[in-house]
Amino acid sequence: MFTWMSPALGRAAEDWSVALAKGYVEDDSKPLAKFLKHWQQVSEPIAEDVLLKKPALEQAIYELYQAFYRPPTRHYKECRYVIVQNSVEIVLMDSDLDDVVGNTRPWPQPAFPAQVSRFVLKDFRPSLQFDGKHILYLDEFHLASMLGFLTDGDEYWVEWKGRNEDSESPERMRRLEYLNSMLHIFPGHRGRGWHFETHPYVYAIYLSSDQERAIVQFRVYYSGGEAIMERLNGRWQLTGILWNWAE
Repeated sequence: MFTWMSPALGRAAEDWSVALAKGYVEDDSKPLAKFLKHWQQVSEPIAEDVLLKKPALEQAIYELYQAFYRPPTRHYKECRYVIVQNSVEIVLMDSDLDDVVGNTRPWPQPAFPAQVSRFVLKDFRPSLQFDGKHILYLDEFHLASMLGFLTDGDEYWVEWKGRNEDSESPERMRRLEYLNSMLHIFPGHRGRGWHFETHPYVYAIYLSSDQERAIVQFRVYYSGGEAIMERLNGRWQLTGILWNWAE
C-alpha cells in the first residue's frame, strides 16, 4: 500500500480490507454493511454555524455545488449510499466567462489569460440529499480500505485512487460486485481504475469576476462538459449545459 497515512491508520484500513474480503469469500454482506456504517458515522456535513464563519467565497462555492449536484437516477437508483468528493478546484477569473465557455477539458487543465487564481478547496463536505440515500464523503482511509479489498492487497497509490489498476480481471470484477450490492462504483475507461465518487464529479468551478456566474466542469460516467450556473434572485440556478467531451 503506497500512501501518506500513518502506520496505525494504514493497519486499520488493511483490517477493513481483510474483513471485506472475508465477507466476499463467505458471501456475507454483514462486513460491508458494518464498514459503510462506520464510514457514515464519520461523514458529517459541515455544520451551518461553521459554514457561516467561512469566507463569503467559500460559502458561495458550497451553495453553488448544492444547486448543481444531481446524480442521474438511472445510474444510482439501486445503491444505498452516495459517495461525495471531498475536494474541488476553484478558478477565479477576471472576466464574464465568455472566454471559458466551451474551452475547458479535464486533461490537460487549460490556463486562461484572464485567470486570477486557482486553488483547491479541501475537506469539502456539503450538506446534500438524494433520494433518501446515506451520504458518505470520500477520504483516504476508506478509499484505502476499498482499494486494498479490490486489489487483494496488491500495492497501489491511494493518492491516485488506483486509477492505473486493472479493473477488468474477473476476480476484481467479482469483488466490485460485492461492494456494489450497496454502492455504485464503476470501472474506469478501458478497464483502468475505478470511479468511486457518485457522479456528477466536478473537476473545477470557474467563477466570473463579479461572482454572479460560474462554469462547472463535470463528468458523468464516460463523458462530461460544462454546466453554466448563474445567480438569479439571490440563488444559484442552472441555465445551460454543454457536453463537449467523451472517452
